[in-house]
Amino acid sequence: MTPRRGRAARRALVGLVAVAATAVGLAWPAQATVTATYTVWTWNVAGWAIHRGSVTDALVPTISSSIQDSGAQLVALNEVCEDQYRALVASLRAAGWPDDPTDFARFEPHGPDYCGGQAFGVAIFSRAPLGAANRYVLSSDGTPEGRRLLCALLASRPHLRF
Repeated sequence: MTPRRGRAARRALVGLVAVAATAVGLAWPAQATVTATYTVWTWNVAGWAIHRGSVTDALVPTISSSIQDSGAQLVALNEVCEDQYRALVASLRAAGWPDDPTDFARFEPHGPDYCGGQAFGVAIFSRAPLGAANRYVLSSDGTPEGRRLLCALLASRPHLRF
């Protein structure tokens, strides 16, 4: 093949590929790209180790104020006692923090008695309403409590899980 024919063949092949790619691209339905940014606030509370499960010390008001002041849309707490979780739900509700005060929080216990007889675990809170939650038991890390992972979908965007 002469250089001139080789260039012409390459141009024809490139043109054919470009036309095919364009035709295939036009045949696919257009998909909207949605980008969203979320502010996340997280804290390892040490609800029993430091606060002994208390709901009357400064822990709950401090967490509640910090969440509100931060502009967070998602909150995750580790090592929180169930009574502290309940007190925080009440505090955030009273402050008007969640958009829907009936469906914005989830709790998953690691164990039933690590907080002086009450449940101890992880919690998530969302400014927007939450949907169904998934709860997973994690592999042992060598500690006596069973570790858990808690996820919940965002009701308005069910493909998104916090």
